[in-house]
This record gives sequence, C-alpha cells and structure tokens, in this order.
Amino acid sequence: MQIKAISAILFGLLCAITATPPQASAPCTSLQFSMAQDTARELRAIAAQCESQPVADLYYHRAHHRELVGLNRTLRSILTINVTGIPQNSVESYRLYMALVELMAEQMIEESDARVKLLNHQYARLNDLFELRIKGFDRLADRKEWQIYTH
Repeated sequence: MQIKAISAILFGLLCAITATPPQASAPCTSLQFSMAQDTARELRAIAAQCESQPVADLYYHRAHHRELVGLNRTLRSILTINVTGIPQNSVESYRLYMALVELMAEQMIEESDARVKLLNHQYARLNDLFELRIKGFDRLADRKEWQIYTH
C-alpha cells in the first residue's frame, strides 16, 4: 500500500518537473515568425502575455503590419479601378521587405536583444510608411523615405 502511494507521489513529482510550460509564454521566448500562419489577433494575444516589453512591442508591430496588409488587400478587392493613392508596387515591396528583414535578422544577429531592437525599428518605420501609402499620402511617404535613405 505504501509503495503504491510513494510511487504515485514520485510519478506526480516527475510529471510536475517535466511538464512543459504553458504554450502562451513559449512564443515570447522565441522570436521566429511565420508570415503565413499567425493572424493579427494571435500576435496581439502573444504580445499581451509577454513579460519583456521590447518583445511585446515586436509582436504588436507584427500584428499591426499584418492588419495593414489585410487592409490593403481589402481595399484592392473593393476598388475595381486603379487608384493612384494606393500604389500596389510600394505596398507589396513593404510586405516583402519586412519578410526579408525577418529572415536576415534571424540569420545574421545572434543576440536576441539586438535582433528585437532592429526588428522593432524596422516595423515602426515601415508601418508608418505603409499607413501613409494606404491613406493616399504618397508624396509625404516619398519624402519620409528619401529622408531615411539619405540621412
């Protein structure tokens, strides 16, 4: 009888020690990002559970970028004529640029703090330009891009 009780206690302790941490906190420890899998809602939920503020900001930036891409696609599907306020090539180039930044940062920057800082900066900068393009402020977006690349 006592052997069964002891083995049950040991089994319980073993399970408690080897139990995996909750899935919600796991993405906060990993900076990998799947452009195709995560929705903006999922990214915001992950960000809300992150203890590190820079990592939470990164997930919020990713969610905002995902929403801007979706908004652009929605606007494109509604508008059947070619609207000069939403140049498709610029918007697609922002999406592809961020995908490349994500991949390159993962390969080239080993320190996670530096990678998060770079990604947060790039997302903030590109999301601002993305919003300006979607709203039709192409000249302002062009001016900001020129300032970024020349200074």
